[in-house]
Amino acid sequence: MVIVLCILGILVAAFGVVAAWRINTSLTESLTQLLTSIDGILVVVETGLESFNAGISDMVDLVQSVEETIVETGETIKETNMMLLAIDASIGDKLFPLLEKASATIEKVVDSVVAVNEALEAINAIPFVTVPTLTADLEAAESGIIEIQKEIEETQNTIQTAKEEAVESMVKPISNRLMEMDDNLQGVLGVSTDYESQVVASRDAIAEVIQKLPGWIDLASVLLTLIFVWLVLAQGSLLLLAYAYIHTGELGVRLGKVENPGDETILESENEDDPIGV
Repeated sequence: MVIVLCILGILVAAFGVVAAWRINTSLTESLTQLLTSIDGILVVVETGLESFNAGISDMVDLVQSVEETIVETGETIKETNMMLLAIDASIGDKLFPLLEKASATIEKVVDSVVAVNEALEAINAIPFVTVPTLTADLEAAESGIIEIQKEIEETQNTIQTAKEEAVESMVKPISNRLMEMDDNLQGVLGVSTDYESQVVASRDAIAEVIQKLPGWIDLASVLLTLIFVWLVLAQGSLLLLAYAYIHTGELGVRLGKVENPGDETILESENEDDPIGV
């Protein structure tokens, strides 16, 4: 029974050595493909953030330009509504389209972030692998866009009120609205820019893992091979002892020199007083 178990153990260990190297290539390819697909999603997120940041920057420039125009033409704006019409057109025809585009972009980015974060957490479950996950800060930018949309509508209402009421009170209310909008846009841009840095850090970490992954899997295969080889040797040693027991009826005998292959006494003790070779 021991001999049969040893033979089975040797076969299993030998199969383990073969499997460790046969699985090596397929496992490397599968994990590399998985990491590459996750990196592809991060590319989409990064591209979306770049587009979003560019749109917010354009909005900041437009708001600052309108604000400067109102301040510089404060006296002139009291005499005619033409400037108010121009400002209203800038906000309605230029600022709103930029805001709608930014809102649609950030919504897609947030959805992608939720999916990719789950994948990053799964990757981090792999031993010795650490990839930075993405925070929920981007949701603050999404909420900020909603607030900015409300501020644009309030600014337009302020301009409309200024047209209908005393023109002396129009400069400061509109300017204050635009300054508040500018501050919020800057805050959203800051959050989005920081988030883009997080995405870049995650992509760099994934690229590093992809580069080192083959070496890690090869090292694991080598370690498994050494373990299985040790098991083969251990099972082989036990097999020899069992084989010796069959011929001598004694345990723990020491291997002796075989002078006659046909002699049944294959194993002998080196000490007559110690028949079992202890």
